[in-house]
Amino acid sequence: TVETALEEIALRRENEKLLAEAERRLAAMKGMIEVFVGASALATYGDVVDAVTAFVEQVVPLDVSATLVRAEPSRPATLTLRLRGAIADADLQRLNDEILERYRALAGIPLSDADVLVRLSGKGPEANGRPLASRLFVPLMSEGRVTGVLAVAAHDANAFSQDEERMLDVLGSRTAEVIHGLRVKIEAERRRMNSMVEGMADGLIMTDASGEVVVDNAA
Repeated sequence: TVETALEEIALRRENEKLLAEAERRLAAMKGMIEVFVGASALATYGDVVDAVTAFVEQVVPLDVSATLVRAEPSRPATLTLRLRGAIADADLQRLNDEILERYRALAGIPLSDADVLVRLSGKGPEANGRPLASRLFVPLMSEGRVTGVLAVAAHDANAFSQDEERMLDVLGSRTAEVIHGLRVKIEAERRRMNSMVEGMADGLIMTDASGEVVVDNAA
């Protein structure tokens, strides 16, 4: 009958939709694995963030991504903002403030604006940019401690699906693991360098990109 034929067409379309969604998820997971295999060999937190956010932009319909990383509580944090759409200065500042507030609430420790190094890439802010109607925040957790916040935002309302939320949760967990592994390597390198300079006759001070002293030998 016509009714049966219409039901079969609707069922076939639904199956095709489900198959396409499953293939998209599989491709996203495969891409995620490749990203983190490469990210584990990177030398800086900034490089890790750039690799992760470049992947996020491929699989999530966003207009701006943001990643706050504070691998060591006693040191400054880095906030990386990557703009793809036309974002107004006021909206970008509001997103910045929301990310810092999320981190402070989740981590339970203070973080002043002065202790945040901001990296901006992609498009520049625009005076007449559209407002950001959708936001999604994912904490970066390592060994029970909050090491940062991953955020995405979009102009469209309800821009992010439940599947995308779940994928970002997985992405956040894996990002935190890579950051923790890099922190362990950096701390080991600092100890090695400290051992090298302790016996030097001349004074030596070395700093990282944020200006923080990492090796200090007053001699």
